[in-house]
Amino acid sequence: MDGVPGFVPRVLRDPDVSLFRADDRVFEAMVDGWRSQMLARGLAVDTIKARTGVVGRFQAFTGDYPWTGVRWTSKTSSLSSAPEAGRSG
Repeated sequence: MDGVPGFVPRVLRDPDVSLFRADDRVFEAMVDGWRSQMLARGLAVDTIKARTGVVGRFQAFTGDYPWTGVRWTSKTSSLSSAPEAGRSG
């Protein structure tokens, strides 16, 4: 059952067990779920690696997680090299 996408391991559901570096584990689970969703949509593996890599590098650079209240935007850090006005979409 552990290999089923979306499956939550018992250790994550047990209130008597605390996780070592819980924020890191939750972030990894979120990225894994996103990766599974992109695979299900049929995206190329290189595209998935690039997208998850950007999110991982951004998290490492800022030291924050999406749930900490810090809004993740292009203005959060200087990782974005393209000017906002020049972007389309």
